[in-house]
Amino acid sequence: MSKIKVLIVLAFLIVLFLFASGVVPEQIAKRSAILYVNREYKSYELEYVEVFYSPVHGAYFVSFASVEEIFNFMLNGKLLPIDISFDPLKPKM
Repeated sequence: MSKIKVLIVLAFLIVLFLFASGVVPEQIAKRSAILYVNREYKSYELEYVEVFYSPVHGAYFVSFASVEEIFNFMLNGKLLPIDISFDPLKPKM
């Protein structure tokens, strides 16, 4: 095999490992939630606190803090968490 093919295979295996270990999905969840909060709730001045995966719910939780309290947003999808399935600031239907 040529060096280029070996590098491509190696890069693919590294990316696959990062996805499987949760490093990349965690960062995707963090970025998705930050973009969502900045777009929907800019006036609330929420600050990012943490992100964690809950195997019980099969979803990522991203926490944001305001002066008074902490809000947890839930994002569905273990490998591609971009769907905000719970927004604590939206009125209940």
